[in-house]
Amino acid sequence: MTRDDDPKPIARAKTARRDRILDAAESLFAQVGLRSATMEAIAAASAVSKATLYAYFPDKMAVFSAVASRLASDMQSGVITALEEKGSLVDRISNALMAKHGRAFDAAIGSPHRLELLDTRRHEFSQLFNAMDRAIEDVIFRALQAAGCSAPRDDARLIFCASIGISEQAKSRGELEMDLRRLVSAILSSYRNF
Repeated sequence: MTRDDDPKPIARAKTARRDRILDAAESLFAQVGLRSATMEAIAAASAVSKATLYAYFPDKMAVFSAVASRLASDMQSGVITALEEKGSLVDRISNALMAKHGRAFDAAIGSPHRLELLDTRRHEFSQLFNAMDRAIEDVIFRALQAAGCSAPRDDARLIFCASIGISEQAKSRGELEMDLRRLVSAILSSYRNF
């Protein structure tokens, strides 16, 4: 097999095109909402033909589903990465929550169409996002447990549930980040050395 026959560049190009479509669609959904977004607009925003778009996705809901799946995966991996970094427990958990909620803010919460996007996410993709939320709460629990917190399961649940309320009320990314850090600091302040 010659280098020109190598299928990897073709696979990488397809993956890159798919990612470009999903990036454009996510941005378009945030700008105009799910109902107003069209396959034509997604194709134009991602600089592909409608035929190319339809080769990747059969309809708008398939695009939205792929965007939601990627969003959940990005959130979960961002949380895990943040918790594995060096730093205080407060910093690591705050950064982990920001990895989740900051990504959600960019995709939907900061959008003027947030209610439509979040409502669709809750109804159509509740199992996906509920499983992701449980997994994220569990990695926070494990970080608290490893740090020797006396009630790691309760604290993880409290931190995670409160962070959802904070994220849904945030007016900006800066406010979101500051409030998440204050939340984690307040809950962990009863422990020493965190």
